Amino acid sequence: MALLHNSDSIDNFVFFQYTLGNSIHEDLLDKYISSTDIKNNKTRKELRVDQYDNINGALFLVVHKERNEIDAMSSCVKYNEHGILSAKVWHRLHIKNNVPTTVLDVYFEEATYKWCHDNNVQRLWVVFNESTPRIAHWAAGRMGERRNANRPNKFSDHYGHAIRTGWRPYDKLIYERNTWQYVIYYSPDPQFFLTREEKPLNIETTKIFKREFPNATRNWNELQRDNKVSEE
Repeated sequence: MALLHNSDSIDNFVFFQYTLGNSIHEDLLDKYISSTDIKNNKTRKELRVDQYDNINGALFLVVHKERNEIDAMSSCVKYNEHGILSAKVWHRLHIKNNVPTTVLDVYFEEATYKWCHDNNVQRLWVVFNESTPRIAHWAAGRMGERRNANRPNKFSDHYGHAIRTGWRPYDKLIYERNTWQYVIYYSPDPQFFLTREEKPLNIETTKIFKREFPNATRNWNELQRDNKVSEE
């Protein structure tokens, strides 16, 4: 996940879902991968392109109208583990510095929630590398209870609103794809649904999660104390 400062108007971009095999979309993707501006996800395999068949996953693109280049992307990938269906969202999220981060609200968020709804996915999760805690902290502020409590419902079926107001952080780091990750997840019930190797959160992140998600667990103070002990 890469987030940079923004400067351009949202009106300078078009938004659409990538279609696997569409020659125009493939050309855009090849141009994006070959760009010297891109440091990560330099191959189709790293981007997991073959999964974006609209059944196992989806890739959402933001393209500059004049340059006809991908300037932002986000994807979601479906998981089925132990009979539990979920989706890793904001996967491969990248927003170039000329794209306003409001694209998350006006496109990526709506498109992701609608895709999950259409594919009967009711459990969502997003991860952030332990090595980049500032991004996890930024996301907590964006996805937390305080910001989302009074945001308007964008879907008549109430699905998007339920997710938007129901995100919660997991109180452990999980080992996912060969690295330790912070997790923020949504489930219709509060139960965490992934089975991974775990370790305690650090003190700073515990404090931020407590501030942004005060009702996510009744044990924040106890958890904060335990994590402090584990760091000593």
